[in-house]
Amino acid sequence: MKKSVSKEALLREAAFWDAMKKVAEKGPATLCHK
Repeated sequence: MKKSVSKEALLREAAFWDAMKKVAEKGPATLCHK
């Protein structure tokens, strides 16, 4: 992993985890399908 991460990447990461959290709240079953 590179130490210098662009803000874009960080935002994408944050958005990804935010979506994952919402999915987890809806139902853990959806997490099984990638």
